[in-house]
Amino acid sequence: MRINLINDTKRNTKRKESVSNDPLDWLKIWEDSETYFDGSRDFGYGGYSYDGRWRKVVDDLISQYGLTSSDSLLDIGCAKGFLVNDFNENPNVGEATGLDISMYALIQGKRDGMRGEFFCSNCADMPFNDNEFNLIFCKDSLHNILNLDELIKLLHIFF
Repeated sequence: MRINLINDTKRNTKRKESVSNDPLDWLKIWEDSETYFDGSRDFGYGGYSYDGRWRKVVDDLISQYGLTSSDSLLDIGCAKGFLVNDFNENPNVGEATGLDISMYALIQGKRDGMRGEFFCSNCADMPFNDNEFNLIFCKDSLHNILNLDELIKLLHIFF
């Protein structure tokens, strides 16, 4: 089910027109997590920092899915763990766990005080049991599916 999660003001997401890297250059940038997450906007997020916007997303998830204090969440592609943190700080829901392919992002999130249990793994090899979570959240993670075999494996997991 698709739900509108973030209703904040529009941000400037345009990159400078002068940046024209070929796909292999972009792959190198993506693999360099520090540049991707905390470098300039020309090459990724442009400084990915906690601003509290995920609290509203947690409230929307609770409302949309009727979550309670016994429900758990897995955030696949959690980056620095902002959603996991805000889910864990909400007394109306249970525990959240995060998974991301970037060790850099996970470490920076922990350094910034994000609460939760975090795992570094490709989403095709998750270290969890079936039905371990009541809700699985996955946003902006398709670029981490590296080949057709992984895509097929993930489709079997989720469907």
